[in-house]
Amino acid sequence: MTLSTKGKQVESGSNDSSNVMNVNVTTGSGKGYLKVRAQAIDLRCEEHGGIALQPKGEDGSGNQNKIKFEHGGGDGLEFGTFNTEKTSIFTDEYRFNKDGVWKMATRQTEASDKADVNDPTTALKYIKQDDDFYDIVDEDDPQCTTKDIIKTAYAMNGGKDRHTKITNKGAIEIATNVTYAISETSEPENLTGVVSVDTISQKVASDVTSGVLDKTYNEGDFTTLPDTTKIYTDGGGTYFEFVEVPAPSIKIESGSELKLGGILDFGSSFNFGETDNGIEVQNKYTKKGALKDCGKLKVIAVNNNSSAYTFNTLWDPTANSNAGGSVTETTVSVPAGESAQIAEASIYDIIKLVNYMKDNNQGPWETNP
Repeated sequence: MTLSTKGKQVESGSNDSSNVMNVNVTTGSGKGYLKVRAQAIDLRCEEHGGIALQPKGEDGSGNQNKIKFEHGGGDGLEFGTFNTEKTSIFTDEYRFNKDGVWKMATRQTEASDKADVNDPTTALKYIKQDDDFYDIVDEDDPQCTTKDIIKTAYAMNGGKDRHTKITNKGAIEIATNVTYAISETSEPENLTGVVSVDTISQKVASDVTSGVLDKTYNEGDFTTLPDTTKIYTDGGGTYFEFVEVPAPSIKIESGSELKLGGILDFGSSFNFGETDNGIEVQNKYTKKGALKDCGKLKVIAVNNNSSAYTFNTLWDPTANSNAGGSVTETTVSVPAGESAQIAEASIYDIIKLVNYMKDNNQGPWETNP
């Protein structure tokens, strides 16, 4: 079928054109529905034409009308829905140009010159920009590529051996953890000691049953951590073993200053590494003419018990006088569940003391006569 506008007459002053074919679907009371059903439908524009989908108004429930994409010929899953209020795309996989640039945008509105008083959705229109789009893009705003976004998310949460999350107490946690690699093995000659996997992990047991084993599992996949010296079975003839994979390291490097604020808690241990140029603290002379010691070591006594505890602190200098007083220790009682500072020393004072004793052959540096 060929549709032609040849010989079309256009009234003077009309917005119509002799090159436009207007297909009107009307009923006795106004516009009607147009339903086109076919095995496949291609919408193709030749010679520099464009495609516009232009819903209007609201449905019977007062919701703004939408553009919808549905599988099943319209009777299946809706996977794309759009209007000016929301964009909803729901599929199992999303693909974007790896080097495509993601930019932030805003828009400006103005009163529409084609507003319909009976349809509030026609009241405004966006102001078109110089690039023939309505988006206002500030090139000074941060922008990145699809690759940047995915690589960053993958680095933080893309594997079972690391995670970034908000803890139950509201802290931001970045951590790496041990994982367990699973591999099938042959049935052992001696079945003594073989462990049923459902006793340590319902997830792994379910994966074996479904025939889809993950390459790695982490602590959250087990009720009891696997024993890497044992062989496990699903009870149906499949045997396998676990290998512990150490947690990967976290490295933070700065080409210049690396500044950490707040209270630093290093947990079980803290290793300075190869500090070839030394570890520095500051004694600062302030603008107001005060001397400020910025290098102090403090001991905090923490009492996690349900009863108060008395900590020994420093020797009492008043009891160790030249008059022959004996050396005694002072004590501090810390109530249950509380903390208290029980000792403090300036790193500068410690260094001065060590250098003094070394220069004067005292203490560990004393030379035998």
